[in-house]
This record gives sequence, structure tokens and C-alpha cells, in this order.
Amino acid sequence: MRTWQTAFLLSTVAIPGVALAQASTDQPQAEGESVGLAEIIVTAQRRSESLQKVPLAVSAFDAKALETKGLTNLNNLSASVSPGVVVAQFAGTPSTLAFNIRGAYSSDPGIGLAEQGVAVYADGVPLGRASGTGIELGDIERIEILRGPQGTLFGRNAEGGAVQFVTRRPTGEAGGKIEAGIGNFNSKRVMAQIELPKFANISIKLGGLINKRDGFTNNIAARPGIDFLSPNAALPKAVLNPSKGSNLQNLGLQDQRGFRIGVQWEPSPDFNAYYTYDYSDLDYTILYSARTGGRVPSSYAWCRDPRYAATCASGASIAANVFYGSQGPEGDIVPKYTSVPLFTPLNNSKVRGHGLTLDWHPSDSLQIKSITGRRSLKENNGSNLGLSQVFVQTVPTSAFGSPTAPAGSLIAFTGTYAAATIDQNQFSQELQVIGDLGDLKFTTGLFYYHERVFDTRGSAFSVAYQLNETATDARPIAINPFDLSGVSAVDGLPNSYQLYKGVANSYAAYAQATYTPSSVLDGRLSLTAGLRYTRDKKEFTRLRAAAGSGGSNTSKFDQDRFDPAFTLAFQATPDINLYARYARAYRAGGTGIRNKLALSTYKPEVNTTWEAGLKSQLLDNRVRFNLAAYHSTIKDTQVSFQNSALDPSSTDTINIKNGNVKIRGIEVELNVAATRELAFNVGYSFMSPKLSGFVAGPVNLGNGQFGNFSAPFVFAPYVPRHQLAIAGDYQREIGDDGVKVFAHAEYNYMSPQHNEPASKLSQFVREPLRSLSQANARVGLRDIPIGSTTMDFTVWGNNLFDKRDISYGYMIGATDFTIQPGQEGGAAYGTNPRTYGVQAKIQF
Repeated sequence: MRTWQTAFLLSTVAIPGVALAQASTDQPQAEGESVGLAEIIVTAQRRSESLQKVPLAVSAFDAKALETKGLTNLNNLSASVSPGVVVAQFAGTPSTLAFNIRGAYSSDPGIGLAEQGVAVYADGVPLGRASGTGIELGDIERIEILRGPQGTLFGRNAEGGAVQFVTRRPTGEAGGKIEAGIGNFNSKRVMAQIELPKFANISIKLGGLINKRDGFTNNIAARPGIDFLSPNAALPKAVLNPSKGSNLQNLGLQDQRGFRIGVQWEPSPDFNAYYTYDYSDLDYTILYSARTGGRVPSSYAWCRDPRYAATCASGASIAANVFYGSQGPEGDIVPKYTSVPLFTPLNNSKVRGHGLTLDWHPSDSLQIKSITGRRSLKENNGSNLGLSQVFVQTVPTSAFGSPTAPAGSLIAFTGTYAAATIDQNQFSQELQVIGDLGDLKFTTGLFYYHERVFDTRGSAFSVAYQLNETATDARPIAINPFDLSGVSAVDGLPNSYQLYKGVANSYAAYAQATYTPSSVLDGRLSLTAGLRYTRDKKEFTRLRAAAGSGGSNTSKFDQDRFDPAFTLAFQATPDINLYARYARAYRAGGTGIRNKLALSTYKPEVNTTWEAGLKSQLLDNRVRFNLAAYHSTIKDTQVSFQNSALDPSSTDTINIKNGNVKIRGIEVELNVAATRELAFNVGYSFMSPKLSGFVAGPVNLGNGQFGNFSAPFVFAPYVPRHQLAIAGDYQREIGDDGVKVFAHAEYNYMSPQHNEPASKLSQFVREPLRSLSQANARVGLRDIPIGSTTMDFTVWGNNLFDKRDISYGYMIGATDFTIQPGQEGGAAYGTNPRTYGVQAKIQF
């Protein structure tokens, strides 16, 4: 964004009188109600408080805002910008989300027992794995996004912040609702909620969900005469998951079934118990992986064969024998059809969860709460990188003369099929004591977390290149993943199957207190101090190793730490709150379990942040203006990278040597109720990173080789310099029967940003940068009377201008003579193309 545009935006949101044309997720008021913004209650400090009274940077979406924006899952947040927050669909996988707040991120959240930099909670229960977070949520009361370190109250992995979603509890009144909708790509979504009348002080709510759509990219059929070979025996059927239908599924399809039950028991006014069970079964395929620059880089397998020593004696002879028939840049990163058939069986993610919250109020000033959670995740995930990644050449050929291989030979391979399974079980128990003692408010707690994960990884080729009848050109043919017995020792892919077990235990005790002396400044000044003690213990075991795996088969991690937080808040006027905050939090360390060379541990990543903020309600509660400015220092940055030239499936996680990321940022949120019928919202963030430290160890040099050296760390991933979200809502009653017409429109923008940390070396080819520039809209009618019930009808559209933004991109070490060093030469997954549909909701 140009400097003058930034200056204009900041001047606009800084002057409430001018900003009336820009504002709110709050719904316009109904006829007869006063004009003003609705109060939002959050539990960002583990107690119910008004959003504007909490001295933290918090974005909150209540049920009305979620419905208006069409947010039905956390995945939707990837295209709905909140200041300082980046939610990425990791590597085209809808079930695995990478949450990134203020530069705290995970470079590979799909690794078993690798932690995220953002803690995610469902009804107070932490979700241990990134896998499974992209599922449909059902009946949600609100989503809260806490920005900045939340180590005191939310603990481990709340380094960048926390995301918590809260479901609606049963009301005890008979009723329910049914939502049904259809859209393009043959999408269908049906959700039903039934509330049973209260009996014996027990209230029950039942809910079910079906949500499906076809893929965005159609997998073309195999050509006649091409035999599909048997799957590689080294990869287990559980990994390949060919159990449901064809192995040539379209790319980007989803099919989810879900069920949820909530039971609340209220035997007395001061005690209640709330039990939940949720079930989700998601079948899906990942998005299409597209080549974005140059051609697919070659790996010269034949250069390691002594028979071709003369050919490989010099760089010139290598260049003369590179086959250039591999995939070049694609014009559309979300094409309608694949160029060759791609082995694509269905993936599956099964999530199960139990939660029990016991809430006792022995007095008006004391609350004791117990939160127990047990969750499980089973996921089979297979991604076919198609023609977008490394091109492995097995015999010398020439782009400038006749190949040396006979016609019909299989001369090259690509299309790595990366298969994985995660089998995870977790148990968590938290005990909270929340109280008020005059001028002192306090929250204390004990926390225990246990997790067991089995992590399986394997890779195989799935596309072969065959010389044509004249032996002058090659054509790609599609086959199932297969065993390259002749080159397995060189490239290692058929031998890459590995199985790991990880067990984690975490223990914590915390306390936070807020002192507001009533005798000082009329009780307008408050001081909050908090401290958390945590001990993390992890044990990793390599149960099955790929050929060539080195080091011990076990590894242990054991560390404890203290994390403090301090906040000074001042109520300048009844409508203006100021605060200053210091906080520290961390992302737990562990072991790089996908490392075939050795199992070595890495340290926690620690984020220390200074923050100042303003929260205000202006113009008779018609304008809400919040501002936060911060400076964060992230030390011992954790990164995951490929560490073997022989096996792309071998990766390691390390701490960047002397690695610090310093980020300065500003976040602005503005809501305006312009009239009774019209409301606006604008959110903006600016982030400026400064990096130090070195990437050390076996680093991909970009020419098919690896070297042990140190290089400056210069790219901070998931840090867009500018983020902007503008939304407007209109609602007006028409006729005499209470029917309302409504409209919602929004625009979301993120400036380009990197997906992975990297050294700025001339040998590297730059990965395609993530970006976002999309417009969404919803229009319809509400409260249409149908007998004794009412119906809402909505027409919606997302990505209205069909922008081809990049949701995730990755760099590939290139021996590609068609592009220059530093140019873009990686592969990418696109954001969803334009989608649209209609939806009806009946409440009874």
C-alpha cells in the first residue's frame, strides 16, 4: 500500500467525525430502539466482562456478527481479516489451520506434537493439534481472538495470542432452527438444532450438520492403455486411504457430517454442570498445487550413477542433458482441470470431543470452576504435488539432441504423493478459583494436560515421464504411487515410511490479580499482575524408521519456566479507557520427529511484548474506537526445513541461532452505528518486522545440494505489512408484518507476505508470496412470518471478483536454468474461487 494511502487511512480512522462512513459488525437497530452499539461480553480474562472494559487487544464476533458474515468455521477467518491475525489453510488442507497473530506462527503445524504459536480453545478446552481445527463449528455464541501473549491465563502456546470459540448453551425452552442452503460447485449445507423443554432441572440441545461441495479442480480421467500400477508396498493402506471410491478424486472437495449434544444441569441457583459431546467426520482432498514460476526444478539422479560420470563431469554437460519437458508456470493456480490424472484418494479427519464444566458460586464474590476435556483426532492425509515440484531424471536426455534412452523408456519422475496419518488423544483438567475481595479481583488455577500422538509419514512418486515413439520428447503418464527400485537408494522416496510416537505431559499453576484502589483517583486506576509456572515433559520414540535413519530412536524434552504479565489501566473518562501492558508467553519445545538423520530437541520459542492501548465509546455510544500499539521480541525462533538431499520427506525443527524477530505494530478497530438502519466497521493493522540471527545446519542451497553453514535470517513469515477490513451493514423494516431487508458487504486485504523463513541467498528461488484482496456480500430478508414461525432468506457470494490470491506458497530448491536466482520459482495453493449460493433458516 502506498505511503499516502496509509496516511489517509490512519487519518480517517483517527477522526471519529470523518469515520462515520466506515464502520460495524454490530447489527443495525430495529425500529423503535435507540441508536447505539450493542455491548459485547467476553471471557478474555476467564471472567465475564464487557469487551470495552478488558485491558487487552481483543476482537470479538458475537452470534449476530457471525451469522451476518457467514462465519461457520474457523477456516472462514482465513478470508475475513482481523487486525494482526493471519489464519492460513496449511498447504491446501482444509482440516489443518495455521493461526498466526502478530508474527507468532508455526512453519509446519501438521507435525505431530509440534505446537502452534496461538492457543485454540473450544468451550474452555484446549485443542492440542492444528489438524482438525478447520471443521464446521455448529451453533456458536461467539468467537474471541486475543492478540498478544496470553501466557498467564491461557498458558503454553499462547505466545502470539489465543482464539476461543464458545457454543450456545441449552435454554431449557422447546424450540429449534433449521438452516439449509445450496450453491455453486454443487455445495449443500444443512444444520438443525433442537431444544428440549427443561425437565428435572436438565436442559438438552441436539444439533446435526451436513456440509459438502465438489472440488474446484476436476481430475481428468486416465488415458486408455495406461495401466495404473499397484500402490507402493512400503506405504501402508492406512496412509494411502484408498477405501472410499476412486483414487482419482477431484481436488478441493469436502464432505462433512457432524453431531453435537449439550446438556446443562442446574440443581440450584449457585451450581450448574454443562456437558458437551461433539463428533465430526470430514472427507476431503487438498487443493491443486500449481507451479508459479520457471519450470519444475530437476534432481539429477543419473549424475550419481557411475555410468554417466563423463556426462556429469561439468556444469555445461549437465545443462545440455537436462530434460526441459517438465511443468512450466501455470496461468491459473486454481485451474478447472488437471493436466494429467493425479492419484488422489479421499482423505479423512475424524474428531471426537467430550467436555464437562462444573460451575459453583458459593457466594456472590466467589466462583469455583472445573473444566475437563477429552478429545481425539484420527486423520489420514495425502497430498499429491502433481507436476509442481521436483523433477527427478533417471537417465541422460538432451533438450538439444537425441536422448540416449530408447523409445518408451521411463526417464523421469515427479508428482510426489506425501502421505501422513495422525492418531491423537488428549486429556485436560483445569481448576479455577475466581473471586472479588473488595478492591481486589483475582483468578487462580491449576492445569494438567496429557497427550499421546502417533505420527506417520511416507512419500512416493505418482507421475512418470515416458519417451514417445520417436524418442525425441517425453510425455507425463499418471500412475499410483510406486516403487522405484532402480533409484530408491538415490532418492529414498520409497523408503521414507516412518512412524513416531510422542507423549506429552504439561503441569501448570497460575494466578492473576487486579487491584483497583477506590481511594485513589475515585477508583479509576487499576493494576493487574499475573504469573504462571509451567513444566513440559515430552518423550518421542521412533517406532519404524526409514532406511538411512540415524541417531537414537528415543528423545526426551523436560523443561519448566515462569511467565509473568503486568497491566496498568486507567479509566480516563466514563467512556475512555487507557492501558499499558507487559506480557511474556512461549511456544513449547520438543523434538523434530520427522528428522531421519537424528532425533534432536529444540528449545521453546519465547515472545515478550510491550503494549499500550486505548478503548473508547464515543458520541453517545454510537462510535467504538479501539487502538493498540505494541513492540514484540520473539527469541529462539523455531523453524522446520528439509534437511536431506536424498529424501524430501526428512525435515527437522530447530531454533534459529541467536534468532530474534522484533515486530512493531499498530492495530485499529472502529465500529459506528451511523443511523438506526446503517452500521459500519473498519479494522486496520500495520506490522514492521526486524530480524536477526542465522539459519544454521544442512540448508537447501537451491541446486540440489545441501551445505552446513550459517546464513542471515531475513524473511519473517505471516507478517503482512498492511491488513485492512472494511464492512457495512444495512437493515430496514418493510411492511407491517415485521419483515426486514438486510445487506452486508465487506472487503478484506492483506499485503504480500512470506510463508516460511529463509536466508536471502542468491542460490534460492523465491517462493510465491501469500496475499489477499477479496470482496464478500450477503443480502436477504429476515423474520418472514410463516404460520407460527419465521424464516430468514439469504443470497450470498464470496470472492465476488474471483481473485486468484495465494493462500499458501512454498519454495523449491531449484536447478532450473529457465529462471534467474531470486525470481519466483515455487508452487502455491490458491484461495477459493468465487462461490455463491442461497440459504434459508426457519426458527420455531
